[in-house]
This record gives sequence, structure tokens and C-alpha cells, in this order.
Amino acid sequence: MSVAVIGSGIAGLSSTYHLRKYSSSTKVSLFESSERIGGHAYPFKTREGDMVDLGFMVCNHVTYPNLMEFFDRHQIPLDASSMSLGIRVKEGWEWSFGNSAALFGMMLTRRFWMFAHWKYHFDRDACAFVTKPSEADNQLTLREWCTKQGYGDELVEGWLRPICAAVWSAPHTEALGANAVAILRFLKNHGLLTAFPPVWNTPRGRTTVMLQRFADYFRANDVAVHTGDAVTSIERVGDQYTLKTKSGKKYSGFDHVVLAVPQHVVPLLAPSPDPCLQKLTSSKNDVVLHTDPSVMPRDPVHWAAWNVDSPTDTLTYWVRRLQHIPRTNLFISLNPTQEWLEANASSDTVLHRETLCHPLFTADSAATVRTIKTSLQGKNNIWYAGAWMQNGFHEDGFVSGIEAARGVLDRPDIPLLPPENDTYNPVWHTMLGSTNHVRTKPKEHKFKSSLAMDYFSLSSLPNGWIRRFRRGDYFGDPGLPLDRCVRSVVAQQCGVFPAGAVDLLTHLSAYGYCFNPISFYFCWNDSDRTRVDFLVIEVTNIPWMQRTIFTIDTRKNVRGKDVRAKPLHVSPFNPPPDGEQEWHISYDMGQLPEKFQCTVVSKRQGDTQTHASMHVRRAGDREWGLWAVLPQSVIVVLLIHVHAFFLWLKGCFVYTNATNPDVRTSLRP
Repeated sequence: MSVAVIGSGIAGLSSTYHLRKYSSSTKVSLFESSERIGGHAYPFKTREGDMVDLGFMVCNHVTYPNLMEFFDRHQIPLDASSMSLGIRVKEGWEWSFGNSAALFGMMLTRRFWMFAHWKYHFDRDACAFVTKPSEADNQLTLREWCTKQGYGDELVEGWLRPICAAVWSAPHTEALGANAVAILRFLKNHGLLTAFPPVWNTPRGRTTVMLQRFADYFRANDVAVHTGDAVTSIERVGDQYTLKTKSGKKYSGFDHVVLAVPQHVVPLLAPSPDPCLQKLTSSKNDVVLHTDPSVMPRDPVHWAAWNVDSPTDTLTYWVRRLQHIPRTNLFISLNPTQEWLEANASSDTVLHRETLCHPLFTADSAATVRTIKTSLQGKNNIWYAGAWMQNGFHEDGFVSGIEAARGVLDRPDIPLLPPENDTYNPVWHTMLGSTNHVRTKPKEHKFKSSLAMDYFSLSSLPNGWIRRFRRGDYFGDPGLPLDRCVRSVVAQQCGVFPAGAVDLLTHLSAYGYCFNPISFYFCWNDSDRTRVDFLVIEVTNIPWMQRTIFTIDTRKNVRGKDVRAKPLHVSPFNPPPDGEQEWHISYDMGQLPEKFQCTVVSKRQGDTQTHASMHVRRAGDREWGLWAVLPQSVIVVLLIHVHAFFLWLKGCFVYTNATNPDVRTSLRP
């Protein structure tokens, strides 16, 4: 199979890398219009020898998990960075966020306390709005939503518009024209609706090291890289594609084409483009590396890593704060005014000037992206990749490259990690209910007991005073995150690496002790918890403390019925496992857990031996107080041994564990 990847920004680099990594037989050709690869990853060396990146600024482990995984795997070093924001709203109104020295002065003004008032309501309203937006909500622009909510200028002009202009490199006048749901969901997931933002990093030595790692990998794996010659057309010839370039060259015989280009280029290159692609637009931004501090806030106390001058519609990065450049006066400005450019045209102030395109996130473009993902992706073997398919950041581009490679190779098991959104919006609930156990063979016995379990996200692990998560209490390599082990199990057993949130229903360690006869891992289809795709079940027997892990595919059967050979010798009062088990699962989760039910029927030679079930529901705010301090694992172990004693008194055999010959038990009372 032969694949052409057009565009060597982060999406094209990711597509090419993963295509070769997961299919050594696939021939991959990478095409780039400029003389260098990298797109917005644009390292530039100044006359003084400072290495500056013009496009790649920051990343973090929470919302950039796949890119950070690549950095870790390829030993790309990182330095701490900053996302502090300085704003000049208008003459006489400047402030900054992330600077303790500036905060003290701001607190003495009425304007700051009005901002704090509006920001509190904004955070609460935005989180509620993006939880379950209606079809009408999906059409609102950020400006329309803010007008509807009635927020004051202290928030809208003093923070929201500047931060949107800064983060998305959008013109100040267009910053509030973006889709409200997309922007607010991004702010929520990136910790900007909370008082605890993520820890930001920047590549040490800029993206030079990253681009060199890609280039070395492509060279070692026979990837054909063509630079300096733009692809101008794609023609389908039979079942394959032919590419024509600006210089007149033709490249033929491609089975698949990945369009990893800026979104405004997509309708120009896509063969037989769908009319909706015409709605994809970009903004062109003038990027200037310079040494003139006049574009910064007038008061140096408000200088920050990101600086927005609203009156002139200019965004300026303070390179010293962002990228650890020793020189104080080194700045990157987006879209400086024409007057400023003319005034500095003949001076040594300007070190470099470049034009970069950034996506515009309108309601039309959001609808087009949804159409691409649901109807156009992979149609006629044309694939789309780009940061514009999500939020416009390097992680989004890297992820879209993975998704394109998954589609081309038909390999849904290629690892794809979701952002750890729950870091800022923790999911942790107590589930209350009961467990019922009925034994019919060899002796009749039944019991019912109350049950309390914890439901939480594996990206926001509980760490309470009494109940807390301990990695060693669960399966897998203790050196790896538990959610990564869960995803790997699903990939091994079902051929799909789940890319959504992973939640766990279990007994947490309490007072330093933990035992779980059964734990349930919910693998959602996305980070917004739209649907549970897989249910991973971890069962531990006693007294042998053996574990088994298996997966139920719930994509086609929400009830999760599953019949399988008994995977484990669960009870010493049963003969060694040669029967089967029926698992019946039902749940009502939504985006928050409401209720969960599991029934397990164990059979041997067609006869039912045991019927065990559990029913739990999410506890109300006043229901779980006592359960929070009770050691659930201790209670469970005591109940198991008490009822084992009753079975022994009734004359049940205690069987040897066939998989553990060191346990030699066959007793009668």
C-alpha cells in the first residue's frame, strides 16, 4: 500500500510517523510546499545565537498527553514555562493574571472586584452550558452567549476577548465570533474555569529537537520527503491517485491520500470536494520577531508571557518568560499595526517576519468538521488531518494524525490518549446499594448485604484522608498509569485502543487496606462521556488472591450480556472451573453515574450453581456520610469468611485450586 501525506505541519508529521510505525510494509511519501518541515513548529536562530520558536509556545501533560508521550519516548527535554496573561484593554486600563506583584495593585480597584464577581458566574454558567448543549446552543457564537448571560465589560473586554485572541491567535474583532460550545468546552478542559491551571512546559532548545527526531525517523524508515514544491492538484486514476506539483512534477500510484493542510487549503486540493468544505476558513497572521518593548503593557509590572493590546489588536509573546531566552527585550508579535511596521522597517528592531495561517472557529466550520468526521473521513480513501479538526493546537494536530493513520491502516488499536479533562473537574462519587448471593449447589445458601463503592475517573485519582487510590491495589505494571493498562487490555482483547475517558467502580483503600473481589472499568467513547464502549472487569479470588481481567464490548449491546467459560476458580466451595458464566450488565450513566447493576450466573454442566448480583446507585449528598469512614474492604472480607464458615458447617467440600497446586485443601466438617 502507498500513502501520500500532504503537509508537514504537526498533523502531517504525526500521520507519517504513525503510518510507518504501525505498518512497515506501507510506503509513505510526505509532501511540503516550503523548504522545511514543521509548519507552525518554526525554530529560528537570531544573530545573537538565541534559538526562538515562532509558532510552538507551550504544552502540558494534562491536555497534551499524546504529544508528551512522543516527547518522553524520543527523549525530547522540556523546561517549565508560563501562561500568564497581560492585557491593555484601553488607555488607563491595564492588568495581568498570573503575576502576584500586579495582583496586589489590582485588588485595590473596584474594576477587579467586578471582574471577580462576573468570573465566578461565568465559570459556573459555562460548565453547566457545555454539559448538555442543545442543538440551538451549538449554533450560538461566544458573543451571543455572553450577551444572553448579561456579563459586564470587566469580564468580556477585560479577560474573555483578550484570552480568546491570545490562545487562538485570532484578530481581536473576531475573537468572540467563534462557536460558544467549542470555546467554553476548551476553557473548561484546560483549567481556565478554575483557580488551578495546569503546569506549562516548552521544549528545551525549541522544536529543533522534535523536528530532528521526526527527520531521523523518516530517514531510517524509508519515508520519501519532498519539500519546496507545493502540491497543486490531486487526480483520481482508477483506484489510485496522482499528485501534481507547482514545478510540474507528477507522483502516481497512491492508494490513500492524507490532506494534512491548513483548513482553507482543503477545498482547493480535495478531489470532487463536498460543498461544505468551502466553509473552512483561516486567518493570516503577520508574525514578527523583534526587540521593541513599545508593544508591551505600559506598566512593566503587567508584562506577562502572553500580552494583548486590545486597542491595536496585537498579541505579543514575551520570549524571555515563555522560552527562557536571557535577553529581556525579545518579543514575538502577531499582527502589529501598519504604523508600527513602517516605523521599524529600516531599523534593526525587526529580526524576522513571517506569515502563518490559523484556523477560524465559526459555527459553519464547526458544522463542517462534524460532517467530515461523520461522512467524509476516508471516503474514496481521502483522509483529513489538522489541528483545525479540534481546538487548533499542536496536540489536536498530533491526534488528528493518529486518527488518520488508524483509518488508513484500519488499526483502531493504535494508542490514542484522551486529554485528562477531569484533572480540573474531578469525578468522584459514592455508589450505594446491595449485593445478593444465592447458591443452589452443592448446598443451598443465600445472603444479602449492603454495599458501598467508589466511582471515579482514572485521570483524577481520589486522595482523601481515609479513602484513597493506591496503584498497587489493581492489575498491571505498577510503573504504568492504570488507565493505560486498561486501554491496552481492551486493545489486546477487542482490537481497539479506547480513546475516551476511563472510570473505575471499586472499593478504595481505607485505613491502609484494600481488597476488591470485583472492579469495573468504564471505557467511554470520548472525553465528554457520550457512550460506554467497553466494560473491563477485574475479578480477584480469595484465598488465592489471583486476578483475571476480561472485556465486554458494550457498543452493540448496552445491556452487556456476555457468556464465557469461567475464567477463574472464584470460590473454594466450587470444583475447579470447567463451567461457564453468564454476565448481565445494565447501567444508567449519562455524564454522571446514576445506577449500575451486574448479575453473574455460574453454571456447571448446565446446572446453575450460584447466582450473584449487585445493584448500586449514586448516593445523594446526605446519604454517604457514614459510608465514607467505614472500611469497606474489611467488611467484604469478613462477610466472605463468615459465609464460608456457614457453607463449611453445611457440609460443603473445600476444593483445591487447580491452578495453584500449592493449595492442597479438600476438607469436610
